[in-house]
Amino acid sequence: MKKNHHLHRQIHLCLIILLLLFCSSSQVFAAARVNVKNTRIKLSATKLTYNKKVQRPKVRVTYKGKVLKEKKNYIVKYSKGCKKVGTYTVQIIGKGTYTGTAKKQFVILPPKAQIMNIYAKTAAATVVVKRQTSQTSGYQLRYATNSKLKNAKTITVKGNKNNTIFLNGLRAGTTYYMQTRTYMTVKGKKYYSKWSSTGHCTTNRETNSTHQSATPTPTPTPTSTPVPTPTPIPKADLPAHDQKENAPAKYTYEIYGLDKQKADIYTDCLKPLFIKTDNPDPNSFSLIFNGNDSRTSAYRSGSSRFFDDIPLENNDSETTSLEKVKGGYIKYVKFFEAGTYTVEFREYSLSGYTVANTVTLNVLDYDQAENAWLIDIINKTTTADMTPFEKMDAISAYLREPGRFKYLTRYNDHTVDLAADPNEPFFVTYRWNSSTSPSVLGEFAELVGGFDDIHYCFGDYPVGSPSWSIWHYVVKLTIGNETRNYAVCPMGSTGNIEEIKMIDFSDLSNMRKFG
Repeated sequence: MKKNHHLHRQIHLCLIILLLLFCSSSQVFAAARVNVKNTRIKLSATKLTYNKKVQRPKVRVTYKGKVLKEKKNYIVKYSKGCKKVGTYTVQIIGKGTYTGTAKKQFVILPPKAQIMNIYAKTAAATVVVKRQTSQTSGYQLRYATNSKLKNAKTITVKGNKNNTIFLNGLRAGTTYYMQTRTYMTVKGKKYYSKWSSTGHCTTNRETNSTHQSATPTPTPTPTSTPVPTPTPIPKADLPAHDQKENAPAKYTYEIYGLDKQKADIYTDCLKPLFIKTDNPDPNSFSLIFNGNDSRTSAYRSGSSRFFDDIPLENNDSETTSLEKVKGGYIKYVKFFEAGTYTVEFREYSLSGYTVANTVTLNVLDYDQAENAWLIDIINKTTTADMTPFEKMDAISAYLREPGRFKYLTRYNDHTVDLAADPNEPFFVTYRWNSSTSPSVLGEFAELVGGFDDIHYCFGDYPVGSPSWSIWHYVVKLTIGNETRNYAVCPMGSTGNIEEIKMIDFSDLSNMRKFG
């Protein structure tokens, strides 16, 4: 009996062990059926801002309140790159007791935008935004007369070098609020940065010399005499502008550049061209660039006065982009692509047009010219055996040499733009400020290479604050644990002028004739 009892106890014990093993294996089997798609997956951020570094948001996975462990319960794989502007995918692959694959996406947005300066004029304003040198296709500016920017108008400007935006047609004596942002086009899709903080300006009020009060309409006196019906003014037939004639031209036309350096024309730079002609009617001729109407790339300054040294004469015509000066007209043009442009001067009549003159303009690529300038300075100031810091020391010393660079032209404590002595391109004019100079230093650092981080201090503090005044023109370069500060912005006083000398259009000796 004892033996049987002992045998029964052993059998019971074995059954209990088998039951425990079965339950344990059942639990493992049940756990193995959990797919990571059924878990809760959260990224630390779904929108990141481009900072020249690889950025990968952290992943947090939970299941029924339990935080799963990476490498034990799941593996994370990111898309290649994760540095430039675009959309990227994160794969969460189950491991161990978790199976399947789940995906999450995040985007890297263009670098943040910032309004640097606003110059208000009568019924117009010029807005300068922070210039971005990489991962930016252009800028947007929205503006309105209310601080919440309801029903705001938006302007899009192509090209990351084109950081000056002109606003025309504003109301005089009115406060305008505005914000800016950058955008980047990747494979046909536009990515936008966040809108900047709001800036504002108040346009100048009209002076008595420019403001004309409306003449009141007299109240008609009742009369029994019938009022005669006015005779309609006959309208002239529109000229056949598309029909070329062989008739001789009535007037002469030439194109001149106004800057004393007689510099070339570059893409993305507003270029004032002096059209020397004896034609008194700006509506009777036009400039055609490569067969396309020139107005597609032309600008009219109106009351904003793009350049402070161009003495404009009265010109109330709104049907042409030409502005009257002594001896001809000014035409503001901007080219968005480099190359050779054939400019036709067409004189119009009721029966067609006559080609009065043809001028060839060669437009250089701004980015290529700037890059060549950067590389030339690197080659002149550095050697192959220098460390990255030593190279930047040599480059900075070269740029800081007395008299090499001046600040932007200033008159009465305000930045002014002179057509005879322009502020851009900086690598031609050798003028820059606390915005352009650190950006260019960063471009030097990128070409030199070897830096773990290139940090621009301009946006670290509120504009105008004491800390901003100290740091806004500085670039911080880091290798490992070592960080050095670099700055090459000249003193503002180097750009001061005592008077604005107006251009004398009767003297062509300081101008460059094109064609």
